[in-house]
Amino acid sequence: MNRIDDDLTNSIEMVSDYLDKALIAEIMEEHKGNIMRWSRLARFEVEAYCRTPVFKCSEFEIVVVGWMPGQFTPIHDHAGSFGAVMVLKGECVEEYYFTNTLGKASLLEAATHRKGEISIVDQSTVHRVGNSLASKIRCITAHIYAPPLGTMGIYEEELTANA
Repeated sequence: MNRIDDDLTNSIEMVSDYLDKALIAEIMEEHKGNIMRWSRLARFEVEAYCRTPVFKCSEFEIVVVGWMPGQFTPIHDHAGSFGAVMVLKGECVEEYYFTNTLGKASLLEAATHRKGEISIVDQSTVHRVGNSLASKIRCITAHIYAPPLGTMGIYEEELTANA
């Protein structure tokens, strides 16, 4: 990790006892110029999106993700973690879901985040993130999670009669 990354991790570590999703987003915004440089760390694979760990401690983790067109996560939650996602290159599609009592997920809305934009993820967020096949270019995102992701709950999409 270089000096740029040390400045960011030191900022987060200084307030680790008070971390919440708004504070993480504020820190990301403050260090936006430096975080954008992390795009060089991204890796890409044809089969699936590719996560590159940047930093991890007991309070938080930082990951850079490389997305080829058409690659998406499964519908998931963050099992008690919160955080923020910043788009470093391209556009990132985020679909938000509601889960019913049977644990099936129904699409509520979708958003497209562009370079430099930050999306907040809280402990109750159920979503799917990725790079639209229509984009035709690679997407790179930086993720900060607190605490670090251990496991994620994976959800099956509820199919409607019209689907």
